[in-house]
Amino acid sequence: MPEPITLARLMPHRLRSLLPVSHPFSGWAVRFLLLSALILPAPVVSAPAVDNVPAGVSLQVRGLLQGAYERDTALMRDELRRRGLIPARQPYGSGTLSLEYDGPETLDPALLALEGADAPVDWVLVELRNPDNVFERLAGYASVLQRDGDVADALSNDRVLHFPALAPGSYYVALRHRNHLGVMTAAPVALSGTAVSVDFSAPDTALYGSEAEVVLDNVPMLWAGDGNGDDAVISAGFGSDINTIYGTILISDQNVLINNNFVLNGYYPTDLNLDGRVIAFGPENDSVLVIGNVLRHPRNLFQAMNYVVDGGIP
Repeated sequence: MPEPITLARLMPHRLRSLLPVSHPFSGWAVRFLLLSALILPAPVVSAPAVDNVPAGVSLQVRGLLQGAYERDTALMRDELRRRGLIPARQPYGSGTLSLEYDGPETLDPALLALEGADAPVDWVLVELRNPDNVFERLAGYASVLQRDGDVADALSNDRVLHFPALAPGSYYVALRHRNHLGVMTAAPVALSGTAVSVDFSAPDTALYGSEAEVVLDNVPMLWAGDGNGDDAVISAGFGSDINTIYGTILISDQNVLINNNFVLNGYYPTDLNLDGRVIAFGPENDSVLVIGNVLRHPRNLFQAMNYVVDGGIP
């Protein structure tokens, strides 16, 4: 025989636990309590609103390379692009003459068709360093430097560089190149998911170290001349970049006759002016950049040829 329908069976459990069914309720009071328990919806708890800000930190970076800078146009030359010499993969991996960065960045070939101010000049490396230990690189981003100084993503050409693995906070920001002395902010920069700009070509940007950049026509730019990757510009003595230029030319398989004035074509660290050629002597040679930067460096008070121009960042 089926169990009779009683008030106790109709009442939800939560109501039965509060009001014993044997309680002498009657009439409208019981009907109201029963109806309320059956049809009133459970309260809706809304999820907290989340701002549409990406995780990680973002920034925009600008900078200029002395070796490639053309004073008549106030742009950098893009001969490496014109000659098809910019490598498809970032050149800063582990090994000799490197910055020990093994990121997977590659270049979209479509960017090589860009001309004008947005044409790519060469690969650069943007670093974020520990605010409590300036020697520690927390993240790197190999990017392309455009003729006007903008640093852009090598695939998307986006000027906003995003570091998803880092939490919002303050970091030293550095810009480095394979044959120019690197430069870094004097103090950590507050970064978040909303991009801020760090312009190493602006005179009012405070830099780590002294004389960290060369200034031409009131425009700061990275010192050229580090042809051997030792983070210094040296014209004479041990570690001379001029000797490295000379040696690169003499030992090249292209220089069959081992001529001193041979013009070596290609993508080399000793191509200090980024024209796609390594030249030791004669017109448009790369050695003149080394000698000039050593002799006219503000701290080389006696214009000594063996003065060493040290890099501005650890």
